[in-house]
Amino acid sequence: MSSAVHVRTLKYGCEIMNYLEYLKPELLILVPVLVAVGFALKKVVKQSAWLPFILGGVGIVLSLLYVFGSGNILSGKDLFAALFTGVVQGILCTATAVYTHQCFKQSQNVKAEKSACNQG
Repeated sequence: MSSAVHVRTLKYGCEIMNYLEYLKPELLILVPVLVAVGFALKKVVKQSAWLPFILGGVGIVLSLLYVFGSGNILSGKDLFAALFTGVVQGILCTATAVYTHQCFKQSQNVKAEKSACNQG
C-alpha cells in the first residue's frame, strides 16, 4: 500500500480521504453507528456544539472495547499499544461520522438552494 493520501471529490463538492488506509476495516461499522447515535443525541443535548465531543467519547469507548476484546494483551507494551490503537481508531471513526453528517447536511443545503433558484 502506498503512503500517499488519496482524495476523492463527491457530487456536491465534499472531499473524502481513503480512510481504509487509516481505519481498521472491521471498525468501519462504527461510522453509521456513531451517525445514528448523533441523530439520537441531537434530540437530547441542548447545545449541539457538545455533540462531536460526546460522539468522540462514545467512539473511543467502542473502539477500545473492540481492541481489548480482540487482542492478546500480555505485557505493558501490548496494553499501551492497544490503548493508543483504540483511542486513535475511535477518533478517526468519530471524525468520519461527523464529516459524513456534515456532507449530508451540505448536500441538502445545495439541493434546497437549487430548488429555490428553479422556483424563483
